[in-house]
Amino acid sequence: MRTVIILSKRFLYIAVLIILILFFSARPSFAQGWLYQNPYPTKNTLLAVKFVTPQKGWVAGEHGTILYTEDGGENWEAQESGTEEDLKSISFVNEKSGWAVGNGGVVIHTEDGGKNWVKQSDSRAKLHIVFFLNENEGWVGGSMGTFLHTRDGGKSWNKQDIGATGVIAGIFFKNSTTGRVISGDKVYRTKDSGKNWETSEISSIKLPTGGYVSPADHNWRWSVIFLDEKKGWAAFGYIFRTEDGGNTWQDQKVSKEVSVGGLSFLDKTTGWAVGKDGQIWKTRDGGKVWKMKSGYRPFVYFLDSKTAWGILRNHKSKKPGIAKTEDGGNTWKVQKTFDNDVNIRFFFVNATTGWAVGEEWGFDRSGSKLLNRFILNTNDGGKTWVTQFKDVAGEKWGVGDGLFDVFFIDQNEGWVVGSKDLILHTKDGGRHWANQNSGTKSDLWKVQFIDAKRGWAIGNKVVEGSGTSIILHTEDGGEHWYVQWKKKTDWMWLHQLQFIDENNGWVTGDINEYSGDRILLQTTNGGKTWTKREFRDIYFIQIFFIDKERGVILTEKDQMLITKDGGKTWDKQRIPIRRYPWHVSEVFKEK
Repeated sequence: MRTVIILSKRFLYIAVLIILILFFSARPSFAQGWLYQNPYPTKNTLLAVKFVTPQKGWVAGEHGTILYTEDGGENWEAQESGTEEDLKSISFVNEKSGWAVGNGGVVIHTEDGGKNWVKQSDSRAKLHIVFFLNENEGWVGGSMGTFLHTRDGGKSWNKQDIGATGVIAGIFFKNSTTGRVISGDKVYRTKDSGKNWETSEISSIKLPTGGYVSPADHNWRWSVIFLDEKKGWAAFGYIFRTEDGGNTWQDQKVSKEVSVGGLSFLDKTTGWAVGKDGQIWKTRDGGKVWKMKSGYRPFVYFLDSKTAWGILRNHKSKKPGIAKTEDGGNTWKVQKTFDNDVNIRFFFVNATTGWAVGEEWGFDRSGSKLLNRFILNTNDGGKTWVTQFKDVAGEKWGVGDGLFDVFFIDQNEGWVVGSKDLILHTKDGGRHWANQNSGTKSDLWKVQFIDAKRGWAIGNKVVEGSGTSIILHTEDGGEHWYVQWKKKTDWMWLHQLQFIDENNGWVTGDINEYSGDRILLQTTNGGKTWTKREFRDIYFIQIFFIDKERGVILTEKDQMLITKDGGKTWDKQRIPIRRYPWHVSEVFKEK
């Protein structure tokens, strides 16, 4: 899914934030209808994978993530790595003994299949790759040519100078004397345990999108694994294969949706790839065809634990489409196809009646181009989608214009909000839409009503060097909107909104453009007054309260903040791994 291309760094940040919000938005109505579509098994970017049998394997990634499967990847369980550093490579020599390495020079080891991980080293170098030949002998590589060797299972490490100055991307040893190392556009070979090294050049790689690229140009973000002395694969965003020990590489023509961070091959046909948004892919033919086993699919809206709608892209035509799942995301059926890229938000009042609002984008030499914005409706669960509203862009809009949220209180009455204070209202299920005037000139990102009269919307107006954030309220169904809360600062961005009744509501936002500083606004009197609480170095994704005392804030790093006293105190916990989406009320169930 392509996102909006915006030149300003400030607006690029906003675009990324909006995407995160949309990815994790769920039913914004009331407690009984809200589900968190927890990306399974994780939303963190995965950077490494290792299988030792067709059934048993591990994946590792951002923020110390390690997950384990013993059924070929159908189900996963989290393992405590003991570190918050990004883990970039993982190596197991059997079902019990393994190592993982990553940023901060961290090296962790397990002797019980990952039930317990122990830190062995904490050097300053960023470690990128680990390879163990057996339980005793292994090598790790990292930035600035860092190459370390151990003969005692990682208890001690000796530095070897192979002549490399860039990131060590791949390591393979046939035995304790014969091995090869990949760094930049060179292959380093040794036949005497690393005392001497011979080098050869890697030819430029032809990209599936056209043109050529040298591995040295992207030295920091590719990883190489070998099955034997000749056959290997490289994760380079795409996947490439070598049959000559790394001298030349061929594209595996993987789907453009795969952004690969790590690879593992059990034999010449069976392999796994991992990447962004917790994606895990599997091949049974040596990498010609890859099938997603797990991972987050963007723009997914879950009505319940099984039924959801989202945006998927056809691998052959490259066209996006609205797709539906009725088995929790295992299989999807496309319901409507678009000719251009789209951004879409969904809202369903029941299993049959729902709406999709968003924008359609084109691309030319000047970059992204907004073609139109639209409202679609279905009354048969998505089998057919009818266009209720379509506004053709022409020359009147820029890349920041669009429809950003939709909310219905029943099958007839609903609201849509968008850029430049746009509010649309319908009383007949969307057959007719009327403009409502907020009078703010702000971009409105979220809207929620608790009944046909009382509702709230949040928005932001950002110009270079300053920004204004607002909370709007109406008590007559949107005929009149007024500002309940307003703040003008160098930087602020409100992005989440939830009311559980006419009095109790919460709003989250950002208060620093360049760091993870967040704000939580709370009202107990319908917005007449708002109290503020600030959080440092943490990224909010979604907030949800099930009553005025118990609430959850979902954050990055697969973690959540939990309160049981109305937000006075917050406890941090890991988001539980689930096969299907889960209702946050499960957090508060008695164990």
